[in-house]
Amino acid sequence: DLSGMQLVRDTACILQDGLGLHLSEINDLTWMSERVKLFELDFASSSRADIPSVQTFKLQALETGTVHAAVASWEVWGDEERDLVISNHVEDVRGEPWAVLRNGHWAPVVQVLEDVDESQNSKALPKPLQVVKGEQLLLHVRHSQARNSIQFAVEKERAESS
Repeated sequence: DLSGMQLVRDTACILQDGLGLHLSEINDLTWMSERVKLFELDFASSSRADIPSVQTFKLQALETGTVHAAVASWEVWGDEERDLVISNHVEDVRGEPWAVLRNGHWAPVVQVLEDVDESQNSKALPKPLQVVKGEQLLLHVRHSQARNSIQFAVEKERAESS
């Protein structure tokens, strides 16, 4: 239950300093969509310019409920076959004795979300994003010009009018 997170003012910046939020410690964490790959880089040949500045992905809600946050994690391979991997995916560190250390240094990115449509149409406090299983969603991803920060927004896909 992340309902107490509504007190956070800057939803694009939740710091995980080893003492705060550890998603791998939340036993009833429910993923509300499939994981999507935002981008892929080869550190030997890629540059920051290879990361798109703006992206939109179509998602489908896997469950009915509240989408509290967007979570971004990564994986790095040490060989071309991708057999040697290190990641910070929540499921890869859950239950491991070293998880607190990994989370303190390489924690997944967590951004609290709100109902974008409700927020634009109201001067009230942000409203939680409520979804229904099977509902089509749009994930909007924005990277800073330097490509060193990221921001997420999720909204319900609107039906095309005929």
